[in-house]
Amino acid sequence: MGNAYRHPRRFSTTKGVSARGRDRLGRPAVNSGAALLHPTKTTRVASMTTPQDTASRSAELIGVWRLLAFMGEDRATGAKRPLFGVAPKGRLVILESGQMITIVTAGDRTAPTTDTERAKSFTSMLAYSGKYSIQNDQLTTHVDICSNEAWVGTEQSRAFRFEGSRLQLITAWGPNPFDPATVVRGISEWEREGYGAD
Repeated sequence: MGNAYRHPRRFSTTKGVSARGRDRLGRPAVNSGAALLHPTKTTRVASMTTPQDTASRSAELIGVWRLLAFMGEDRATGAKRPLFGVAPKGRLVILESGQMITIVTAGDRTAPTTDTERAKSFTSMLAYSGKYSIQNDQLTTHVDICSNEAWVGTEQSRAFRFEGSRLQLITAWGPNPFDPATVVRGISEWEREGYGAD
């Protein structure tokens, strides 16, 4: 996060993704506001779904989800590292009305007492909300409120998939905001509230 938030880019429509929502390597095509957490250009996937398909996919996502992990994956090496510490906290609420809201914080945060600590606390969390839409395996939020004002008015899109009862949200590959020489993506894993909760 940090200084990388100062220059948001608005999104435009581009081509080059298959109608089935897969890239040329067969992976799910991901429309993302950024690699990991930073807004950039988005790609719209040509929809092959019917209204019934969309309603079915939406029904799978509706509910309250608890964050289990949030990892950054290096494309070249496959190495993963936690982006919000080893025990992040977070909640994702997706409503049937078409609204969503989410908040993620690092698990090791403490109450700040100085301006420096308050600034650091801001970079260890993310929260945003807005109307969402679904195309194929893409969940796109049209952000109207965010802890990072640079996101307001942008689209944040994630590929979604299920591993058993768990939901994974995956960003597109893109330059690492902390090390532009590397290409990364963010993978967050969620569990529906009530499943395995303490």
